[in-house]
Amino acid sequence: MKKILCSFFVLLLPLIACSDVRSENGAYKEIFSVSDYQYEKNRYFLAGDYYVERFESGLSNDLLSFTLDAWMQVLELDVWVSSPDADSETLRGIAAVDPGKYKPSDFDTLKVSKNDEPVVYKGWFKRLSPDQYGFDGDRGYFWLNASADDDTVVAISCLLKDKSKVGTHERESTPETVVLRLIKPKNQQPTEAFRATWPLMMKNVYYLGDNLAPTKNLNLLVKPIQHEEGTDAATGGKRNNLLHEMGLDVIDECRYLVRNGDGLVDFNSFNINVKTGILIFPSLQPFDPSSDSRFELDEENRADIYNAVSPEDLEKKSKFKLIAIDELKNSDDVTAMKSIKEKGKS
Repeated sequence: MKKILCSFFVLLLPLIACSDVRSENGAYKEIFSVSDYQYEKNRYFLAGDYYVERFESGLSNDLLSFTLDAWMQVLELDVWVSSPDADSETLRGIAAVDPGKYKPSDFDTLKVSKNDEPVVYKGWFKRLSPDQYGFDGDRGYFWLNASADDDTVVAISCLLKDKSKVGTHERESTPETVVLRLIKPKNQQPTEAFRATWPLMMKNVYYLGDNLAPTKNLNLLVKPIQHEEGTDAATGGKRNNLLHEMGLDVIDECRYLVRNGDGLVDFNSFNINVKTGILIFPSLQPFDPSSDSRFELDEENRADIYNAVSPEDLEKKSKFKLIAIDELKNSDDVTAMKSIKEKGKS
């Protein structure tokens, strides 16, 4: 079985996983913070079930390289979004979880009810221009420059390494009707009706702000939130190892695996882009890994945010904030940070 091996550039940066962030008058300046449930909704998507299953399992033990079946590498990918009206830029289309079941000629006779729309949709579609999205053909995911609205359908067509196609993937001619792979139906929720597409939306991508690049000492903090009664949302003894358990701190400066991490985040080129401020966890559900995930968290450190339907439910189940901070100056009373710095220089 032929495999493709991809490797990532790695940069080691200091890590803090505690419950204290000092103000600008102290040792640190908070650059940006997001709650655990504030991932980039409706913006990053996996291109199919294979890439969902491979996203974690394809990573090496040190999380610095990735393998996939060679023929599943995505060479070309077109993104299509639904349009309420027909115009010169739209085409008739059928978007389905299993596009192989349909032909363009089925459009006129296909009847789709509201109950069917989580798995098949027909209507007008517009193909996005290449400057409106990007994709990683090795990992099998793509991203939109702007998040899709809840009532917008997102679908794709693509060309794989073995020259097979998913959907109607034509660039040299313009067909009258296209058949596409459905990625995001309208108004999808984490319910049984959307079980085929909900896993395709990536819930491990966070925007940390577009001003990370100028910082001299970029650090990350997972900070437990305070409930109304004033207690931490999580009280587990392994809180200080959360980013290790989530896959962001597994090697040392020499790229050797280290148990429980070494206090330095392994920011390889897959995990974080300081220019765009995008952080991608290697775990698909970093704050509540699924039962078949290679990443594990203690029960008290889990936040059941991926099955919440309403905004109120999300806030209620939230347990952590992810904070990007910049060290402003050394301080004798910040012993934990000082020891990490000294270790990094040794």
